[in-house]
Amino acid sequence: MRTHLGFDFDFGFNFNLKIMKSEKIQQLIKNLPHLPGVYKYFNKEGELIYVGKAKDLRKRVTSYFTKEPENRKTYNLVQNIHHLEFTIVNTEQESLLLEDSLIKHFQPRYNINLKDDKSFPYIVITNEAFPRVFLTRNLLKDGSEYFGPFTSAVKVRELLELIRSLIPLRKHHQELFIHITEEGKLKVSPEYYLKNANQKEELLTEEEYNIGIQQVRAVFKGKFASVIKPLRKQMKESVEKMDFEKAEVLHQKIEFIQQYRASGKMINAGLGDIDVFTILIKENQAFVNYLQVKKGTILQTKTFTFKYKNDESQQETLISAIFHIQKKLKSKALELIVPFPIEHPDLGLSITVPKKGVKKKLLNLSIKNLIYFSERTSKKTNASI
Repeated sequence: MRTHLGFDFDFGFNFNLKIMKSEKIQQLIKNLPHLPGVYKYFNKEGELIYVGKAKDLRKRVTSYFTKEPENRKTYNLVQNIHHLEFTIVNTEQESLLLEDSLIKHFQPRYNINLKDDKSFPYIVITNEAFPRVFLTRNLLKDGSEYFGPFTSAVKVRELLELIRSLIPLRKHHQELFIHITEEGKLKVSPEYYLKNANQKEELLTEEEYNIGIQQVRAVFKGKFASVIKPLRKQMKESVEKMDFEKAEVLHQKIEFIQQYRASGKMINAGLGDIDVFTILIKENQAFVNYLQVKKGTILQTKTFTFKYKNDESQQETLISAIFHIQKKLKSKALELIVPFPIEHPDLGLSITVPKKGVKKKLLNLSIKNLIYFSERTSKKTNASI
C-alpha cells in the first residue's frame, strides 16, 4: 500500500525541460489540487528532504518541474526528489504554520535555517496569583497556559490590547506587589494602563480577577462572545446617547474581532498527542484518512485504502483500520478523534467525537483530505496522498 505520489526520474548534469515535462510528471501535476497546503519531497531512501507551503499546491509544485532552477541547491533538490506527499489545509496562514512546524520537527536538509529566524508568537496566561497575559516566543514548562502559534504578532498584539481595554489585567510582575491592598485585592482598571487619569481604579478580589482570565481564555480558544457582547452593548448605548463617534470606534473594534475570528487557525499548543481518523466507503473500498498531531502540531496526513467487506459495519472497518495504521506508523497517541462513536477495545484510549472547537477543525481537515483522495482515486488515477 503506497500513500504518496510516486515517480522516478534521472537527470543528467544539464537541466532538461523536456524531461521535466514528461507524461509522468504532467500526470502527477494534474492530480494536485488548486488549494492551499504543504508539500513534502522525499528521496529514494524515503528521507524527507524538503518541506514547502503553497497558496496553490498545483502551481507551486509545477514550478519545480517547468522552470530553470534558480541555483545549484534547487537543482540538487529536484534531482533527488523521488516522491512527494501533501496535506490540504483551509487557509494560506495554516499552510505557513504547518510548514514551520514540520521544518522544526523533521529539519529537512534542503530547508534553509535563517540565523535571524524567530519562532511564531504565543499568548501565555501565567501560572500565578492574578495571572498575567502577554505575548511570548518561548514555551516554558512552568505550568502556564500557552495559546498559539499565531502567524501575525501585530494582529495578536492588537487583539490583546483590545482585550485589556475591556477586561482588567495586570501587565508586569512588579504590579502584583505594588498594587495589592491589605485586603488582598488588586488595584486594576481597563483604562489604567491607557494612562487615563480620570478613570477610577477598581479593587478586585482574586476570584473576581479570575473571571476576567476565564474570558481571556475563552477568546484564545476561539470563543469571542465574551468580548463582542459588551462591545455591542456599549455601541448601542453610545447610539442612544447620540455619541456616534464613539459608536463608530466600537463598531470598528467588533469588526476587527470578527475578522480575526474568521482567519482563525487550527492548531493549538494546548493539544497533546492525538490521532485523527475519518472513513469513507465507496463500493468495495474503504478510504481512511489519518492525521497525526503531536503537542499541538500536525505532523502528517495520509490516506489509506482498504478492501471493504460487506459483512462489516462502518464502525468495525474503522476500528480495524485504526489498529493497522497505528501499528504501521508506531503511534502512541492516547486520544483518538473520530467522526462517530466506536467501541475501541483499548480502555486506555480516550475516544472523542468533537462537535465544535479546535478538535472539530482537525476532524474537518481530515475529512477534506479524505474526500479529495477518494474523488481522485475514483477518477482512476494511480496517485495517492
